[in-house]
Amino acid sequence: MNLKTILALLCPLLVVSCGKESPAIHQEGQDDREVSFFGSIGPQTRATDSDFEAGDAIGVFAIEKTSSNPNGDILTRNHADNVKYSYSNGSFKGASTVIKQITFQRLMFYKAVYPYTSSARNEFTFSVKTNQSYGDYYTLSDLMTAEAGPTSGVTPKLTFTHRLCDVLVSVCYEERPTGTAHLYFNNVKTSVKVNLNEDTFVTGNAAGNVKAKPYGTNGFRLVLPPQVINKGVKLITLNIGSSSYSVTTDEYITLRPEIQHTFRLVVRKDGKATLTTSENPWKSDIGIEDIVPRDMLRGIKEHMPVYVGNTPPDVEGSYYINPYVSSYYSDLDKNPENSLTSETINFSDQSDGILTVNTLTDGSDTYYYLEGAYITGYGNYFTIFYDYLGSLEAKDGTEIPIRKVEIYSGKKTSTGISNMYYANAFVEKGDDPFGEYMEEGTYRIFKDKDGFSEKSSWAPASLSSAPETRTNMFNPWKGMESGMLKK
Repeated sequence: MNLKTILALLCPLLVVSCGKESPAIHQEGQDDREVSFFGSIGPQTRATDSDFEAGDAIGVFAIEKTSSNPNGDILTRNHADNVKYSYSNGSFKGASTVIKQITFQRLMFYKAVYPYTSSARNEFTFSVKTNQSYGDYYTLSDLMTAEAGPTSGVTPKLTFTHRLCDVLVSVCYEERPTGTAHLYFNNVKTSVKVNLNEDTFVTGNAAGNVKAKPYGTNGFRLVLPPQVINKGVKLITLNIGSSSYSVTTDEYITLRPEIQHTFRLVVRKDGKATLTTSENPWKSDIGIEDIVPRDMLRGIKEHMPVYVGNTPPDVEGSYYINPYVSSYYSDLDKNPENSLTSETINFSDQSDGILTVNTLTDGSDTYYYLEGAYITGYGNYFTIFYDYLGSLEAKDGTEIPIRKVEIYSGKKTSTGISNMYYANAFVEKGDDPFGEYMEEGTYRIFKDKDGFSEKSSWAPASLSSAPETRTNMFNPWKGMESGMLKK
């Protein structure tokens, strides 16, 4: 499904009947005109997927405007009832029947339902799939409706609106177990009672466990009806190999219609899992506001660019930063203006708003990598961001757990990246017994000293030593560790 405007040719099926309401199927007349529909999804939302796909199907009702039915309510019998159209080669075409506009141009209302549901009438019950990890069951759970008319035109526009809730779960692991991950929402409502004439969608009593669809490297998605999830219930179960994690809500959670609800699940190696939630317009991708706390992000944007958008440039390749210099420290009154280490950064495996980040500090034979970073932007401008769990080492050798955010921003050019900025922030920090490190909620920003990071020939596979993940270490740049200490 998709937010792009799509021309949906709906071949007609309408014939004249004298003195009575027209039956749904007619003999084709010479002067009957084919009706074309422009189909789109409401501007306040984004569709679940990037495009309509072959085989996607909708059901269309055609209702004639009459003195007894001036508002185009769906009646027991209508000009056309739930006629199925399948998407193919850029348009919707009648699977077995079509709709036609008549020569003398009756005014028609059109109402459409996605996905096609054979039981659809004015009033019907719609249920989401309980195993949305299977095939296209996630997309087929995304109930949308559209209306057009009254019109005698042959190219009316159908604008679809999401009627349920999109749920996006992003998981951050301190130490990810091996195995395939499966995520479930437990005992949630799964149905809505639809009334197309009243434009109402009331959540029903049916409930069950819903298995989410994997999304990206450490993400999941599912569609649920609007509902209130009680405090103190075991909402989420995450199974990976032989490991299992569960999350119990510590507050009421309201899932509102036509909204994407982002759940940020942090899983620590001791088995504890915590959950935070946020709301955004219906969309496909994780946004930086889902990773970085609002106040922190506002401050970061004052000192470095952050580019949003779902059309970032292709940044795959290696780039040399020589050297990093400090640009802004939120926890200090004055920028120390330190020159720090030089490094090579490599971006790889970029696809669907996700990529892998590899870094190599000058003088080191070990590089560090992180899979599942997010990229946003537009044109030649991009921002890459991610968070991970790690630890700091206190001077007595004890570990201080942290959740750290890292952000890169710049402009891609033919020879490198201009105005490369890098920020790291402590979103969470455990007990620091000697007060050695930055405080929780603070951040520091660095940039390439000469403002340009030229292309490099370095490839991660060129080193014989095995890479290390960012997960279990404080900061990949040894020369920048002092930049994290309190001054």
